[in-house]
Formats: sequence, C-alpha cells, structure tokens
Amino acid sequence: MYGIISLLGVASMEVAPENLSGTAHSLATLGGNVGRVIAGYPLSVVATWMSWHESFLAVLLVSIASLGVSIVCVQVLQSRDDVKKESKRSV
Repeated sequence: MYGIISLLGVASMEVAPENLSGTAHSLATLGGNVGRVIAGYPLSVVATWMSWHESFLAVLLVSIASLGVSIVCVQVLQSRDDVKKESKRSV
C-alpha cells in the first residue's frame, strides 16, 4: 500500500541535496498521501448519494464511457495523421 509512496520518497532523496533529503522525502510522501485521499473522495461522495453497489456500477459505466471516448479520440487522431501524410506526399 505504501510501497509506491516510499519509492517516490527515496527517489526524491536521491535527487535533492544531502542537507535537504529528509525534507524532500517528507514533502514527496505528503504529496502522495494527499493525492491518495483526494482520489478516493469522489467515490465516497457518490456512495453517500447511492448505495455502494450502485456507486461501483457508476464507476463501471464511467470506465466504459471513457474507454469509448478514448477509442474515438485515437481514431480521430489517426485519421488526422493520415490526412497530413497525404498532403505531404502531394507537395
């Protein structure tokens, strides 16, 4: 659970000057823990409005919708690249 945050702290200690390594580790750990709390907040808000079962179904639906949007965006970007390649060939 805390492995990634600890690794981030160790990496920040390696990059920071020696006299600030403890401060760098604590700030990286603080940022990781705050991020973890903020990431869980939207799900807890949805769970207070609905039951946990319904909130996980909502997460599933949002995940499927984001997957669909991602697929559409990739197709649009690929078609734009194809148009750019065709215009470069004709020049």
